[in-house]
Amino acid sequence: RCSTPRHGPGIVLLHAGHGSARRLHLPCPVGTAGLLLPATRRCKLRRPALLRRRRHLPASLSGRDASSSTTASAARAASSASAWCRRRAPSGKRLADAADSLKLADREGKLSPQQVRTQSIIGHLKFVERVQPRLSLVLHRLSCVMSSPPPEAYEVARAALCTAYDRKNDGITYGGLDAEAELQGRMSAHIAGLDSHAPTELVAAADATWNGDLDLYGMLLTCFGAAVMHSVKKIGLVVDSSHESEAIASAKAGELVAYAREVLVALGAPPTGPTVILSDNKANVLVANNAKSASRSRHFLRRYHTLQRRMADGECRVVKITDDLMPADFLTKLVPKEKLKRSVDHASNARARAVHWGN
Repeated sequence: RCSTPRHGPGIVLLHAGHGSARRLHLPCPVGTAGLLLPATRRCKLRRPALLRRRRHLPASLSGRDASSSTTASAARAASSASAWCRRRAPSGKRLADAADSLKLADREGKLSPQQVRTQSIIGHLKFVERVQPRLSLVLHRLSCVMSSPPPEAYEVARAALCTAYDRKNDGITYGGLDAEAELQGRMSAHIAGLDSHAPTELVAAADATWNGDLDLYGMLLTCFGAAVMHSVKKIGLVVDSSHESEAIASAKAGELVAYAREVLVALGAPPTGPTVILSDNKANVLVANNAKSASRSRHFLRRYHTLQRRMADGECRVVKITDDLMPADFLTKLVPKEKLKRSVDHASNARARAVHWGN
């Protein structure tokens, strides 16, 4: 008799040669639980349970006694789960369009079982997102409708889950910095590029989008070669231009930098100079460094008041970089696949991970 988990079918490996059933926890489309079978040499499943399991993992249920090792079975199970994700989950521009179109559903009474599953997936992925920055934008869209998710949110959440599964070996690596990249990465003359790791010193990157109700700003804080914080937030104010949205992003980054500098002082490694805040908006950089240049933007100079005070105190300085070198660009908008890979590798110090750990 099978005990079915609450969150849907999972993955089970049978090792009939030893007369036991082993549970394997792998990310599934609807959960991570496994089916627990009795420890007998010949396991018989009732047909409804067999059909239900074959629909989700046909490769491991041929009906024959298991003759391969547990390792080989695990590899087949992982391959089947990965193939299921690629076949059924939206990706790329289709996923971005689906995430951008999410709206809160009308709620009457209790949430449906599918809505509860959607909330569960989003909540669990929040932990994964801390070490997988590529999920930040999609999870932000999902979080905006988490209180009453529409039916489309389940497909988007499942796609994010599949992405997390495909990238399960990703992480953030600190250290392992080579001298050449360290020299190029210093921020005295802008960032060297996304192909190297982030600089050793504390650096913040702030970017924003001006798109009506989808106005966002993203911040990426790096130190010792990789990201120590990344976030995507909704601009909760009415903005009239991309310049104003970038001003809000830089001001928020200034608040984050002030807190991060206090942390470094408490750790006994105080910053030696102003912390650089990267921005790809020329008007934003000009006004932040010289308020008199804002001849047509006097109505929102208050956005710069706190930031300019921090700059006058020597805490930070705003630096202009080109859009193709902006490390936080992928946090606020859909970017080409190549730039997404370069940006994520830059933020996670993927090169050091590949050199020292081989993955």
